Amino acid sequence: MPKSGVRVAGFLVRWISLAGLAFAVFTFINNAQFWLRSASSMGTVIGEASSMSTSIRGGRTIGTSVSFAPKVSFQTATGETVSFLSDVGYGELLKYKRGEEIPVLYLPGDPETAKVNSFFQMFVLPVILFGFCAVFWGIGIVMRAMTEDTPKERRKSRP
Repeated sequence: MPKSGVRVAGFLVRWISLAGLAFAVFTFINNAQFWLRSASSMGTVIGEASSMSTSIRGGRTIGTSVSFAPKVSFQTATGETVSFLSDVGYGELLKYKRGEEIPVLYLPGDPETAKVNSFFQMFVLPVILFGFCAVFWGIGIVMRAMTEDTPKERRKSRP
């Protein structure tokens, strides 16, 4: 790939990874604020929603995986019963079972915004995203450094 192509690719990698870093920080802060402002309750798993994803490489299906998001019902401090579907799905081995009691966090003024009280879901996922984006940002910086003109090349390009 010519130097200009690597330069453009490095530019794209850096800016896309910076957007991912910003999203990870935003998600972490948003979850931390939610955690600080929320009330807790115990919920009961009343069902699940499944989603299937298929991995395709070279036009061939190489595998499928299913994730299960728990549907949870809980009571607020005022006695209101609320049900919600978690926005995070789990694999077959980690999925919640119907009737299982799990901790729930919700905003007292808006219990429909409830989430499963999971340290992994609230904080570890944004940190993992931040780590991946930081690695790609570093790759973009290395790509930029590889395409910089050396002092010898800079002297040759001057009129």
